[in-house]
Amino acid sequence: MLIILILFFLKVAMETVEYSEVKTGNRCEAVVLGGQTFASKLAIAVAGATTGLTLSLIGYQPNVTQSSTTLTGIFVIISIIPAVASLLRLLVLMKYDYTEDEFYQCQKIFGTAV
Repeated sequence: MLIILILFFLKVAMETVEYSEVKTGNRCEAVVLGGQTFASKLAIAVAGATTGLTLSLIGYQPNVTQSSTTLTGIFVIISIIPAVASLLRLLVLMKYDYTEDEFYQCQKIFGTAV
């Protein structure tokens, strides 16, 4: 499953490179792939830091029975916050106006149409 996700994101990145070349006339693999790598590493670092901080804020204590407040906090962290973040992501994606027709036009320009 992991290899499928990696290949999917690599394909998306390469399509971004082709799209930007069509729009700007410049091919920028280094910027796109380097930016994606940087964003991934930054996300991992931020996720680790926020996990520890959030667990401290809700009163989590390892190897003991958790209070109801802590259990409620864990519930919010693993369900409510991701759901709200997903809704926000959908709102952002609704503004994304790259259509299938534009995708096929880019493929035609590069001779990679299916």
